[in-house]
Amino acid sequence: MLSASACGPQPAPVAPPPTPEPPHVETLHAGVGLSDLPLAATRQAVVARYGAPTKIVPHGSYSVELVYEAGLSAFYCQADPSERVFVFSFKPPFRARTPRGIVLGESTARDVRKAYGDSGEWSTSDKSKYWRLGYAAQGFGFVVERDLSVPQFPLDEERHLGRTIVAIEVTFPGTFQCGDTAFPENYAPPAD
Repeated sequence: MLSASACGPQPAPVAPPPTPEPPHVETLHAGVGLSDLPLAATRQAVVARYGAPTKIVPHGSYSVELVYEAGLSAFYCQADPSERVFVFSFKPPFRARTPRGIVLGESTARDVRKAYGDSGEWSTSDKSKYWRLGYAAQGFGFVVERDLSVPQFPLDEERHLGRTIVAIEVTFPGTFQCGDTAFPENYAPPAD
């Protein structure tokens, strides 16, 4: 019987290829946004972090939206000379999740109901292609594409609960309107 060394030199073992790291997923915090770019950050802070926006979209005389190819939009009030962000909207290809496990582009509105409860309210605008399940007290909104095969009104909630979340919006808890004199400077964000 021959030993392995008697058969000649043996090749060195080959290391397995490295496991690719999963893509980074940002955690969105209720009523805050991103931990290093929170609501009330200025337009300049957004541009410093993400660079020049792909598009700048004015919404009437109300707000301005900075749109990024990465799937981030930041809104600030036109009447606010400091240009502080009052809404962040995240869409794919941005990779995001909430602390309660809602994953952008994967979770459904039904998952949102299980995680955040029945207090969310549905809203849309006439002829919109989307429905928004908003949790105003917490500062989150979850957007689904509207099922265009059924009338827009009244909402067929059961049909839309099965739809995938296509955008997550982070807002100040409660209500906020551009032009408010009480811009929420230093508020205590809700617990996630």
